[in-house]
Amino acid sequence: MPFRFSHLCQLLESLEEIERHDPPLLRDARRDKVQKTVVAWFRVHRRTIEAPGTDRVALLSSLFPERRTDRVYLLQAPRLSQAIARGLELRSDKLATLDRFKSPGNGDLGDCLARVLKVHDAEPRLGYVSVEEVDAVLQDIASKVRFSSPTVCARKSLSNDSPGHLLAVIIRRLKSFEAKWLVRMILKDYAPVVLDQQHVLRCFHFLLPALLKFQDTFEAAMHLIKGPLAEFPSNPDPRSQVIFRKQAAGLLRPQIGVKVGRPSFHKAHSLKDCLRTVGSRKWAIERKYDGEYCEIHVDLAKGQDCIQIFSKSGKDSTQDRQGVHGSIREALRSFLGTDADSQVHEHEHLMIVYFDVLMVDEDITMRQPHKERRDRLRDLIAKKRGRAMTAEWKVVDFAQVTAERTLVEQFACALYDRCEGLILKLSDAPYFPLDNTGEWRGFVKLKADYMIDMGNDRDVADFAVVGGSYDAQQALKTGLQNISWTTFHLGCLVNKEAVLRFQAKPSFRVVEVIHQEHCIPKPDLEALNRLGKLRQETDNLHREFDLCPVRYPIPPMGVVFRRPFVVEVLGSGYVKPPNQDFFMLRHPRVIKLHLDLNGFDKPIVKATDTGVAPGSVYSATSNLG
Repeated sequence: MPFRFSHLCQLLESLEEIERHDPPLLRDARRDKVQKTVVAWFRVHRRTIEAPGTDRVALLSSLFPERRTDRVYLLQAPRLSQAIARGLELRSDKLATLDRFKSPGNGDLGDCLARVLKVHDAEPRLGYVSVEEVDAVLQDIASKVRFSSPTVCARKSLSNDSPGHLLAVIIRRLKSFEAKWLVRMILKDYAPVVLDQQHVLRCFHFLLPALLKFQDTFEAAMHLIKGPLAEFPSNPDPRSQVIFRKQAAGLLRPQIGVKVGRPSFHKAHSLKDCLRTVGSRKWAIERKYDGEYCEIHVDLAKGQDCIQIFSKSGKDSTQDRQGVHGSIREALRSFLGTDADSQVHEHEHLMIVYFDVLMVDEDITMRQPHKERRDRLRDLIAKKRGRAMTAEWKVVDFAQVTAERTLVEQFACALYDRCEGLILKLSDAPYFPLDNTGEWRGFVKLKADYMIDMGNDRDVADFAVVGGSYDAQQALKTGLQNISWTTFHLGCLVNKEAVLRFQAKPSFRVVEVIHQEHCIPKPDLEALNRLGKLRQETDNLHREFDLCPVRYPIPPMGVVFRRPFVVEVLGSGYVKPPNQDFFMLRHPRVIKLHLDLNGFDKPIVKATDTGVAPGSVYSATSNLG
């Protein structure tokens, strides 16, 4: 029989109660309670989960909606609110309750919808809603959005109903707390609940974490579990798991057209941390290039459409990366036998950097040591200057006394050549271990902006915080009560001399926004929210100073701070925003709030201010590797 959606919601509701426990639980106690709750839930529902009538792909997609990058709904909170309101035909008073998520202190859209529907909880329902029904509706909505993957779009339904109508049919059969979790599922964010992915996957099936590294989609992983791995139990004892893993490793092979997972990365926070992590074994030091990760599949049986490209998130980006198709064909010309596509402008094109090979014909090279894979890659790729190359690398034996000096020299050279840093990979290890022996064999990432011992050599700049805005989903992730702003707008003064000499009205250009999640330390976030209430201006956002318009998307701000704060911002190099005449930090995050400074003396960052010559920061080419 199908799996009840209410069972999933009860798990999420229990986990939310743990996260919102008053007083808050200590971190270890909270983690322990969460894990026990998840284990107990799987024990209760194990038989139903493994029943023939349960769509386990739909259940996994419901547990981890953020992994379904192939589905695009175009339903962020404001638009989703409108769709639900139209579908449910809400009266004005209920519509006002639903829209309260836009204001601080009212929870997210899911909370507000639960308040609207709570009065109907006692009413009888026409049967239960299953996970499979919900998944089918979300598939239907995503199939009509052109940004969804080709596979999703190919499975279009015959229904012409709007998303609001499709969701309303489901919501009317749900209780209020279940509707809350449906909304969060559509938004692909269960905050404040954050499921421990590895733990939940192991509870689902002990092989599932490893299988998703091997074939990074739920469909492919479940195909393996139902096929060659069908004889393996889902939750054997620990001793049996070791035996079963080794047996399973020999039964697996990659599938063309299904993305392979990525090994885990350790971010080294200093050279000492890096040396401590690598120990005394041989590691390949490989340059990390500034660009976008992609995984390329080539299926010669498909003729001219033989190339398929996946992004880091797993989304099919074949059409988005048409610019490198010609370089791929030429680099692999000994296999494809075609000429590279011509470019419109010879001085402006993408370049692709190859750094690994996971499978060639019937040879599963991902099982081979890194050194052997690189030798195979060298034989495959035909390099072309400015178009296609292989990543530079060097094997270092860290048992040697000269290893530390070699690492420092390689890191310095990489930074001098404007690479992002280094990636260290065990020379004798496979791409990732399928037998999961327990020994960590991932990669070590060495970047200047990660390392606390780089001092002034990191890319740091001060910016004025000119305003803020609120996002209900972001607010749930902070763990803070009564938070007013989750996103802050960074500005630079464009008329510093006029302000200092003639007391002119300050004019700021907004150059970036920073969200609280992973980018603002919690103490600084608290301070900005507490002190910002004394400086906020909502009635006339331009009364105190001018805000120059920008020509690239930046979310609107809800308040302006009459006296801007100053924050020290760390980034990983400088980039030039589209159609702008200044450079901005890449991947900015706040590292310090300066309460002793004001934002009226922070000029806009020009190329010459950063010590960077105009046009030299990868303005002509974008490396993909």
